[in-house]
Amino acid sequence: MKRTLAINTINKEEQEVMLIGWVQARRDHGKLVFIDIRDRSGIAQVVFGPEIKEAGDLRLEYLIKVNGLVLRTMTKEPALLVFLRHQTSFIIFPVPNQPPVRNLNHLEARLGQVYRLAV
Repeated sequence: MKRTLAINTINKEEQEVMLIGWVQARRDHGKLVFIDIRDRSGIAQVVFGPEIKEAGDLRLEYLIKVNGLVLRTMTKEPALLVFLRHQTSFIIFPVPNQPPVRNLNHLEARLGQVYRLAV
C-alpha cells in the first residue's frame, strides 16, 4: 500500500489508506483516543478504538505509521478510523537516544552544522 498524504484523505472516503507523520495532538476520551497526525501536507485526525492499547502510549512528536479506513465524523470531517475489525496496522518508530548534532561548542561550528542540515 502506498502512503497517503493528510490532505488527500478528503478524497479517499471509505477507502483503506496509510498515513505516516508526527503526532501533533492527542486526546484521550476513555474508550477512544483521538490523534492529529501532521505530515508535509497538513493534519489528519486518527481515531483509535478501545482494542488498540498502544494508542494510549503515544506522545507529542512521535513518528507513527497507521493504516486505516477513512470515514466522516459527525461534523462531516474526514477521519482515519483505526479499529481491529478493519484489520489495520499501527507502528511507532523508535526515538533516537541522542540528537544527531553532537559536540558543537563553537558558534561558527553550530551555525555551519545547522546550515548544512537545512540545505
